[in-house]
Amino acid sequence: VNRIEDDRLILRPILVSLDSFIAEIIKEYKPLAEKDKKSFLFEVKNSGLWVFSDESKLRWVTENLLDNAISYTKKEGEIRVSIIKDGQSARVDVVDNGIGIPSEAQKKIFSKFFRAENALRLRSDGTGLGLYLVKALVKAMNGKVGFTSQSGKGSTFWFTLPLVKNEAQDQK
Repeated sequence: VNRIEDDRLILRPILVSLDSFIAEIIKEYKPLAEKDKKSFLFEVKNSGLWVFSDESKLRWVTENLLDNAISYTKKEGEIRVSIIKDGQSARVDVVDNGIGIPSEAQKKIFSKFFRAENALRLRSDGTGLGLYLVKALVKAMNGKVGFTSQSGKGSTFWFTLPLVKNEAQDQK
């Protein structure tokens, strides 16, 4: 947090194939979800989307969103992850059918140390830094982040990153 706020965050971007990158992380998180009888549905609406990104920061962003979706989805719920081309960006959506975010808490959801009341009741651990860091890291990688949510019905958290074109894509 201090490095981000002091503008000392160091990024080491590389070329990342978004669909295989996200698929790998979902594979790692699948056993955690299945432990509570939750499932993943992974949809790649546009394959072959490449981004120039810091792989470790992108992994952290993705893992945080997946972890939240697993934590706040009810037993036997489903978490949908999709990748789509959105203009000149790749967009990743993480959709859950969990507890959702009350409307009065939505304006603060990316604030440092903030956690919604219903989230605190369900899961008392957590610092309230996760979504703050997600937003800061995505912004540092020239992307955008956002969400939609309805209390009691679930949430969709999304982020975009600029697409890059390379020779490997041109040959496909």
